[in-house]
This record gives sequence, structure tokens and C-alpha cells, in this order.
Amino acid sequence: MSAISNSISKKSSGIENSMLSILFIAGLLGAFYFLRQPSELSSSSSQSEYTALALTAETPTPSDSYLFIDGAMERGIPVRFTIPAYNEQVRYVLELGNGVRREMTEPQTDYVYRRSGTYKVKLMAEYQGSEKLLHAETLYIGENSEVAGY
Repeated sequence: MSAISNSISKKSSGIENSMLSILFIAGLLGAFYFLRQPSELSSSSSQSEYTALALTAETPTPSDSYLFIDGAMERGIPVRFTIPAYNEQVRYVLELGNGVRREMTEPQTDYVYRRSGTYKVKLMAEYQGSEKLLHAETLYIGENSEVAGY
């Protein structure tokens, strides 16, 4: 009786593992499809090709963010800007909200804001003569206690 019970247990465990694998693969395919077919884009072939190029990456990325911004968000301390789906065939321009425009020739760049304040950051992409706004975000850069002498 215990041999039959062990056999059934092993079979159900194998079935559970198979189902989990199938669900995992289905989730990956669904995420890939969502990244390749954003609902806000038109169905023109050049736009689809542009989107596929802009989203090509070696690492998975969230579908809602073309730009990650990281740092202390304080005056005098570097802020890191990262394009997770960076593609060398696309020209990226980062507008830092203070009149500075920087072409991103690598997936990451750092920038130090010299003044505290509110900055509207934009990431633009250009491919085959078409330009598109990929990301816009407002940054709040505060006073740095070390810089301010507190």
C-alpha cells in the first residue's frame, strides 16, 4: 500500500512541477507580447519596428518604465539615469529639466544638480527620423545637509 501511495505522490508532484513550469513560461510569453505590442502605439509597421528596437534588452524590464532614476535626490549628489532597454540603434536624448540636454551613448549616466528645486526630466528617442517621448518625470532635488553646512 505504501508503494502505491509513494508512486501516486511522485506522479502528483511531477504534475505540479510541470504545471508550474507551464505557467511560468506562459507568463514570460505574455510579458514579451505586452512589451512588443504596447496599446498606446499605432499599428503602423515602422512604429512597431521602432518599438521593438526601443524595447530590445538583454535583461527584463518593467513595461511601464523606459528610464530608472536613482540617487539621494539632493543638491551636489549624483543622480543616476538608467535606460534598462538600451539599444545602440536608437538615439536617446535626456533632458534634465534645467536646460541641459545630454545624448546617452551608454545605458547609464550620472548628473549632479547644483541647485535644489523641481526639474522636469524627459527621455526622448529617435529612430529612422522619428522622435518619441519615452518618459517624463518630475524630480524634486532637495538641499544636501553637508553642502548646506547643517
